Amino acid sequence: MKELQLHCIGGNCKIAIFVDGINALFERRTNINRKLPTKRVKGPFKPEWTEESIAPDEFTVVRSIKKLLKSNHPNSVVIAR
Repeated sequence: MKELQLHCIGGNCKIAIFVDGINALFERRTNINRKLPTKRVKGPFKPEWTEESIAPDEFTVVRSIKKLLKSNHPNSVVIAR
């Protein structure tokens, strides 16, 4: 990510970031339980299940995407839906 920012600042490249379902990044909880069940659990989810689930910010990839969305570097655009 730092390399992309440096290239944008230097004017060597331009970045376009497209995100679909951006609201999921800012939810309080996900539907992924900490116990990581062996088979996929389908909803509707009970409140106890949701309270024991993992927060989106606990995933490294979500934190990286949020940093990219800040778009504090030149030659970049963010389109989210």
